[in-house]
Amino acid sequence: MSQALAQAFVGITEIVNMAQPLDSFEPNRLEVLKMLYSQQQATAHKLRERLTQIAAAHITLLLAIDGWVLTKSDGINSDQMTMIVLAVILTLVIAVFAIHARYKEFGVIAGMIVRVETAMRVFDRGFYLQDETLYELEHQDLGKDHYTHSMTIFQSHFYALIANSLLTAGIVLAN
Repeated sequence: MSQALAQAFVGITEIVNMAQPLDSFEPNRLEVLKMLYSQQQATAHKLRERLTQIAAAHITLLLAIDGWVLTKSDGINSDQMTMIVLAVILTLVIAVFAIHARYKEFGVIAGMIVRVETAMRVFDRGFYLQDETLYELEHQDLGKDHYTHSMTIFQSHFYALIANSLLTAGIVLAN
């Protein structure tokens, strides 16, 4: 997949470097931009869905553990407690790693989206709207490490996993 991403990135870079007005593009070049844009948007959407699915799966597992521990009438012994705590830690590490990997992929895709948008001149003042840009200029930072919105998505999933894991550990240790 990384080779395909690299090839797409090179193709987008070539189009951006041409710096031609959109109306002077050959019809097939504009179609390529449209196709790349919709493809990258769909990929970004799927990556955001995966972030949520990973977090939801981990939280569901934690709720199942909580339910089992709370309904166990005879309590849990130290071996069960150790196994549960290790399972919580292991699934937390796996979930955080998976979310971080999807976040990094999202950053690459987001950067490619911005390159296509740049080629489509959505950031050029006056090109589509008189004295305005079609997109706000801060959207050009999408996919960069310092872009706040994508970091906030990653952090919210990360903190939800940590909080729920600590809650489950607390319930296990209290019983």
